[in-house]
Amino acid sequence: MANAKVFTKEDLLKDGGFKLGQAVLASIGIKLIPIDETRFKNIRSPFRNDQNPSLSVYKTEINGKWYFKDFGDPECSGDMITLASKVLGIDDLPFPEVIQQLGEYLENHNVNLDEVEELEVSAVKNQVLYVPIVKEDYSKEFLFYWNQYGVDQVILEELNVKELKGYSKLVDQSLKGVTNFEKGIHIYFESNGNGKYYCPNPKSFMWMGKKKSSPYLFSNMGDYADEVGENLILTGGEKDVLTLASLGFKAGCLNSETSKVSQEIQRTIYEGRYYGAVLYDNDETGRSSTEKIANSTGYTVLDLREVLKEGESAKDVSEYIKNGYPKERLVGYINSKLNGGDSQEVNPKGNPKNDDEGEALEVNEVASEEDEDSFQKLLPYFFQKAISKFNTQEEKNLVLLSTMVLIGNYLPEIYTNYGGKKLWSNLYLLISGPASSGKGVMRHPISMIKNYEKLLNEKPKVSSEDNIEDTPIYWNSLIVSGNISIAALCIMSD
Repeated sequence: MANAKVFTKEDLLKDGGFKLGQAVLASIGIKLIPIDETRFKNIRSPFRNDQNPSLSVYKTEINGKWYFKDFGDPECSGDMITLASKVLGIDDLPFPEVIQQLGEYLENHNVNLDEVEELEVSAVKNQVLYVPIVKEDYSKEFLFYWNQYGVDQVILEELNVKELKGYSKLVDQSLKGVTNFEKGIHIYFESNGNGKYYCPNPKSFMWMGKKKSSPYLFSNMGDYADEVGENLILTGGEKDVLTLASLGFKAGCLNSETSKVSQEIQRTIYEGRYYGAVLYDNDETGRSSTEKIANSTGYTVLDLREVLKEGESAKDVSEYIKNGYPKERLVGYINSKLNGGDSQEVNPKGNPKNDDEGEALEVNEVASEEDEDSFQKLLPYFFQKAISKFNTQEEKNLVLLSTMVLIGNYLPEIYTNYGGKKLWSNLYLLISGPASSGKGVMRHPISMIKNYEKLLNEKPKVSSEDNIEDTPIYWNSLIVSGNISIAALCIMSD
């Protein structure tokens, strides 16, 4: 009797997961209606009593895969494998079993993932699209509006900010009308094909141009940071992004302050070689969102209340500049927090001032305990949390280095090429010290890696196509004590 086919994650995601999600949802009576090539109309969540359709199914442009998000439940989101496993009630099984059962489900329902069909978008009725009509040049009123927030024409052009003179309305790709603005300030922000229209008075906004298919991030970050470890400040809105850009900072904003910093956004920031920071509005909503982001990402927190002096008030950084408060004070505070030190007054370009000579101060190259504390604040949140459990600086350093070595050894599929040779992420650490000198804290990182070790041992490392016996082969790992006795044993067995 022939062995049953062993399915892999790649088998289920040949079409980005679209057919998997479509088939499983159809099995419970839910039909996906396309809006365009990357989105469907929202559906009622099958996981709760959803009165208004709030579950979105969309395709991201970054990797071409389909995802879902329940806007009524922030914890309910993921790819089509996650969606399908939740619908079928198998999401609590080990991942290899989930993959196998989903593959068998598709096979039993005659769903052929090799036959990927184009979405029939033309069948959708009443598809509305607003197309911006952009002015060729900025008006004096438009530039005056931005100048009060410290933003000049150069910054506007760098961030591709446009002044609108109106917009046209398309329904099912047919022109249904044109709206022209007679007066007022009308702004168009664009990021990754997503367009947002904003009018400050009366305050209003709407999406224009291409509809959102990926998380919105308006920023001046570019593809990569100029230097590894440069900071990107997440702030409350586009206006604050432009103000911070005028002060020499890299900044960005999400769709709103209450938006979650998705894994896709975090990955964009990380792969751009940036450290994250957050400077939201000086109000209850801003402070609440700041706390949530800091807890979930470990980004550095900036608080405008720490900049304002007695008698001063400002809701956000753009209002701070509009109120005429010193730029040097704000820039000095931000640079101080991002560098982990005490606040000092700097010029708008970020160089410390020397009150006696007016020249930049030299940086002390000798590391101190304060320097080490500052360095630790730049670590990812889970590293900060791990080492905070230990008292002395020596213990913290040992735990940090041990954790880095362990993680490096648990990345078996990640390598680079150097000089024609493959180099993996393995790190090696030798700590020498007398008995009872504190080396024992190095055992604690092992507990941090246990869950990942379990997951790794459940993951097939060879697919059925490469395995003549058609049997999955799993990773095996063994943790041994890293002491001189084990070293001697390794030498003897060589």
